[in-house]
Amino acid sequence: MKILIAIVIVYVINIFLSFKQMKKYKEKTARLKKEYPTSYISTGKNQKILKQGSIAILVISKTGKIEYGELMKGRTVFAKFKKIENIDGLFIKEAKEKFAHEAAIINAISFYEKIK
Repeated sequence: MKILIAIVIVYVINIFLSFKQMKKYKEKTARLKKEYPTSYISTGKNQKILKQGSIAILVISKTGKIEYGELMKGRTVFAKFKKIENIDGLFIKEAKEKFAHEAAIINAISFYEKIK
């Protein structure tokens, strides 16, 4: 019985922390929309069960130039967004080649290409 109660408590804590992480994601995208009102905000994710997942947020101009990017990588809800180094100023084709190893970034670029 104690094990069941412990599992339920851990599950509830996980749900709470997941909601906090979603709130940070929403705040981040809202802030980027205000900072870059004429650009597109594109997101991509790479989610795997029991492995490290990632979420990318890219700000892409109407000309296809990446103005800003952040990536969150981790296995837990404690992962945080970090600026993607050397992505600012790249066009989407260049970024696809340079960051081919990062599926979340590729997914964000693919999403942008679908809406364009």
